[in-house]
Amino acid sequence: MQPPAAGTLRILHLSDTHLTGDGALHQGAVDTTAALERLLAHVDEVPGIGLVVVSGDVSEDGSPESYATVRDRVGGWAGRHGAAVVA
Repeated sequence: MQPPAAGTLRILHLSDTHLTGDGALHQGAVDTTAALERLLAHVDEVPGIGLVVVSGDVSEDGSPESYATVRDRVGGWAGRHGAAVVA
């Protein structure tokens, strides 16, 4: 993938992560934290992402722990890539 043209902003938009605070599987079947980690690893090689937007159903259970997971995982990724985060 090519870097973005000068003066442009590449945005990574994450939506509907449905994370849980206790690690429970979403609808008994999906490890949403692992899915988020796989996605972030996949986009590691995309150059020039300057902004990460997190929207939608971020948390499945509304727990502080689920939001902390998003903050830590996405915020850590963004920090390593020099990107800002809006949630």
